[in-house]
Amino acid sequence: MTDIISDPHLMYEIVRRGLPFTEKDFHTVWDPAIFDSAWKYFQDGRKVVEQRLENGEVELNLIVETTKENVDRVSELNFPNIHHVDNLRGNMGIADQRAYMVYLFHQKSDLPDQTLFSNNPDLVKRQVGLFNKLWEISIPLSVRIRELNRSDQPKYQRMINNIYEFKDELDYIVDQSRKELLIFSSLRSLNQLFMNNNNFGKIQSAQKRGVSIKILTDETDQVFSKQISELNSQNGENPIKYGFGKSLCCFNEMVVLTDEKQVLQTKHQQDGKIFALSSNEEHTVLVQEVLFEKYWNEIQSLEIQNG
Repeated sequence: MTDIISDPHLMYEIVRRGLPFTEKDFHTVWDPAIFDSAWKYFQDGRKVVEQRLENGEVELNLIVETTKENVDRVSELNFPNIHHVDNLRGNMGIADQRAYMVYLFHQKSDLPDQTLFSNNPDLVKRQVGLFNKLWEISIPLSVRIRELNRSDQPKYQRMINNIYEFKDELDYIVDQSRKELLIFSSLRSLNQLFMNNNNFGKIQSAQKRGVSIKILTDETDQVFSKQISELNSQNGENPIKYGFGKSLCCFNEMVVLTDEKQVLQTKHQQDGKIFALSSNEEHTVLVQEVLFEKYWNEIQSLEIQNG
């Protein structure tokens, strides 16, 4: 069955009545229009969902565009799985992968003009596919909040000498990447600080988001080459570009850059201790960007000459 609901208050009432009967999960996308509307008119429904989540009765995956204007309200949602997508346009609510609603705003209003409801299996399957694609390119809410906080600190710099704080910062930088992730490092530092199952998962997520990834090392080995090949075999549409060469000889650091706006640079490692700098200061980022391009171009030129 597919139907159009023209009364927004009736629509919210139908959703409220249906919440207790959802058996497994909700997959929900809120663009700014429906987020504002639901915040104003659906507080009681939200409390029902929060209670069911707390009781372990259902799961909820929510995608919402989180901005400086709504971050406080988004943070109030007591939902464990909230992700962010930039410039989100459109919305949907899927229940148990059996039925869905799409809320249509034809004019500026805090209530939808029409709501499309359907439990047609083919249409539901398409909506689930769209949701899964959005989920793959989304980032966790915790990462987005951290990103928004730092956007107010254009000369952010932080010295790190704790390995756990370093790993947390590294996770953040990889998770919030949108367009480009550049890594140049000694193979030793990369193996010690980066190559683990946790980061493999994050790299895979970045590949799925369409992030261009380039990695440079001073040397390579069979284990590392195999790891890169495995990652690329799982995402052939956006493979990691990898180079190595003597241009990075005696390079005893690891530098991670993302989207021309953030850099994490290890300075020194000794006796299990780490000394690193995280910064979004424009000049600091630019210097490392230039160095990466220098090394990358040199290695690519040698490959062409030797090929």
